[in-house]
Amino acid sequence: MGKKLYLDIDYNDLCWRGDGGKEQLTRIFDKMAAHGFSGAVIDCFCEGDAFFPSERFAMYRNRFRSPNMDRTAARLREFPVLEYALGLARDRGLRLLPYLRLGDDAWAPAHGNAFFRQHPEYFLTSRC
Repeated sequence: MGKKLYLDIDYNDLCWRGDGGKEQLTRIFDKMAAHGFSGAVIDCFCEGDAFFPSERFAMYRNRFRSPNMDRTAARLREFPVLEYALGLARDRGLRLLPYLRLGDDAWAPAHGNAFFRQHPEYFLTSRC
């Protein structure tokens, strides 16, 4: 078995640097398939809110104001982003792995992350 190559897809970044629409997602998956990628890891949380219907986590509420967050929230109201990406991956023979950020509010405990204060047995790394 050869080496596997996965792309990290941060959906908020797609909305920040593009429009986060179906066409943009489709182009990404087409390019991955054409260039020998095995699949992708997709970020399906932002600031502790889910990008998919969840009984445990709130659906993205757009609590933090910025143009890319507004685009993210708008796209999530337009179509099921994660479900669409799963279909694109499946149709192209690629794997799609969800990246779940467990933090409730931010990336680091210093910013008020209650999950890691309540569960010190877990380890957190942070880009902060």
